[in-house]
Amino acid sequence: MERILVILPSGIGDAIQSFVGFRIIESYYKESRIVVLVGSNIIKLLSKQFPKIKFVSNRSFAFFESKQQFDLLIDFNGLPWLKAKLHLHEFHKTIAHTCFTDKAIMDGADCIYVNDTPVINTIFFDANGYEPKPAWTLYAKMAMLALPQDEASELPSLTQPVLTNKKSTIRRVKSSGKTVIGLIPGGSSKEKHWPISKHLRFIKLIKSNKTDIRVFIARSELCYMKHFTRQGIKVIFNQPIDKIYDFNRDLDFTIANDTGLMHISGALGIGILGIFLETTPKVWFTYLANNQGFIKNPKYQPKRRHQSSPSVLDVYRYANFLQNKSRNPVAQHKQFKKLGRQIMLHD
Repeated sequence: MERILVILPSGIGDAIQSFVGFRIIESYYKESRIVVLVGSNIIKLLSKQFPKIKFVSNRSFAFFESKQQFDLLIDFNGLPWLKAKLHLHEFHKTIAHTCFTDKAIMDGADCIYVNDTPVINTIFFDANGYEPKPAWTLYAKMAMLALPQDEASELPSLTQPVLTNKKSTIRRVKSSGKTVIGLIPGGSSKEKHWPISKHLRFIKLIKSNKTDIRVFIARSELCYMKHFTRQGIKVIFNQPIDKIYDFNRDLDFTIANDTGLMHISGALGIGILGIFLETTPKVWFTYLANNQGFIKNPKYQPKRRHQSSPSVLDVYRYANFLQNKSRNPVAQHKQFKKLGRQIMLHD
């Protein structure tokens, strides 16, 4: 295939999940001209990762109004309105999905389509009695359908980060010798936010001369700023995604709600404790099993978020586990068993 158009999801976390499939396409079709439609907020980050790929904003009027021919359209976004805007373009083959539309969730519709024909019926949500599956498996299956049928390609190794860090060889070298912890208290929806009061109690427990705490806050979360600055905590406020990526380089581990920044940390191979409230970690947890786990309270109630969300002690125990993790598998298992019932390691 000479020309390929890829549509990535607009959300940061969703886009990074789709990297699993995108890397299959990019690695197999090395000689092809690949154009990627994606949200403008992460174009700079992606350009650093894939300098040979052309990235176009999914709001680019000029691109949609142009008339171009592609051998393949692979739509990881799955939203019909965006695909409809490409009506002037021509495609020899299209691969798309309907997993994230209401009909697919309610009726268990065929999720993956090739040239508008359903080829794989699979569910990625807790609907109609189906067990949820990690979202990244959807993107991997779509990418495999784009390869020749006789091509025996394997999925990317679970031990390999989907984002590369060019300074990874020196990232762990810190002159201070402190453990650097990233806190991400915000997210796309307030229903995903672990209460700020619990973040502050956790900071009091973990804060010492051996730790360096760094809090990442977006512009929409300015109301959180004063709570952390009063504690003398370094706050990184309203930075572009590519800059936040740079700030992640020396983190030892991150404690985060289900948000795009959690997925960036996970994609770089940084240890994570994900706090999941309204979303399902089995589906939405970041791709990569490397010192990563999550807390999910099955009794969570949105209207009682403060009372029903995971306890400060559970989060503190897991932070200590990440900080003092033994290299001995037997000792590591004993450490983990003491953490708490709501804490799970990422499989």
